[in-house]
Amino acid sequence: MKIKYISQKKFPVLNGRIAILGAGDLGHSLYNYYRELGCDVSLHDDYFKDGEQSGNITLSSSRQLKNEPIHGVFLATLKSRQRMLQSINELCLDADIYIFEGDDDDIFASYDFHYNDEISALHNIHQREPAFIIGNGPSLNDTDPRLIEKGVTFAANAIYLLDGFEPDYYFCDDTYVAEQRKEEINALKWKKFFPKDQQRFLKDAVFYNGKRVPWINRFCDDFADHIELNASVSFTMIQMAFHMGCNPVYLIGMDHSYKNLLENSSQEGNTMISNADDHSHFHKDYFAAGTKWHYPWIDRMDHAFELSLEHFKKHHREIYNATYGGELEVFP
Repeated sequence: MKIKYISQKKFPVLNGRIAILGAGDLGHSLYNYYRELGCDVSLHDDYFKDGEQSGNITLSSSRQLKNEPIHGVFLATLKSRQRMLQSINELCLDADIYIFEGDDDDIFASYDFHYNDEISALHNIHQREPAFIIGNGPSLNDTDPRLIEKGVTFAANAIYLLDGFEPDYYFCDDTYVAEQRKEEINALKWKKFFPKDQQRFLKDAVFYNGKRVPWINRFCDDFADHIELNASVSFTMIQMAFHMGCNPVYLIGMDHSYKNLLENSSQEGNTMISNADDHSHFHKDYFAAGTKWHYPWIDRMDHAFELSLEHFKKHHREIYNATYGGELEVFP
């Protein structure tokens, strides 16, 4: 997908077929605007049945777009864009995706970023040193990071449940993890890195510029400027390892499967609540019963990992998946 962010004040000039997702006021405005220009435009909303009407406009579901030649797709909503992008990705559309700037149910911060000199000073401090990005999957019980003798280690979230292990660098992007585990995380005497919007929960860390987006567009060229969030904390750690000059980079504990946890959780929108012990991570209490966690958008993670692999190859660096088993197939 090719994501483009636009303003409601100026619609882009388009040729070819246009699809609009969302039959609210913004969707109607877009439909009428492009119809008046003589464009081939259709309006879609999955809350309606195919053939139903909204404001005298006949609607169809987004499923009707699968494999259709579409030039541009508009997400005519400021809510639930993450789930809509998931649907678009499943449709395999070769089209530009237009997203309107504004509030979103997955956006938590207003962004007034300033260049981070503290992050900039970390550039290439581990040049040509091997690094390990440590995930929290159950395979970690078969690949003990405490045995690593040479290499820079990056770990995240509830890795502290692994007794006796201390990473070189610790990260937490997820707001639910930060909110629910703030006492344990704040007690850690490790080198910690968090996005600025975690300052309401976490302390004693380097706070970097992290912009929460509904779909990842870029692997950062300069971590000190800003990075994009909402894929996976592993994506954040990969970018920091690159920024620090690490090469090669190995991933362990990246099982990339949440099947058991999904089967034992209830869902409300993008929020999941665990109802049992967690067997999708290395420790049963990782997301224990009653814990809130975010729905895992695997396609968005895969896309971020694909960007990572492309960036490493472009700069003649190496990154490998050394996980014992698992379902992550993006990396060699």
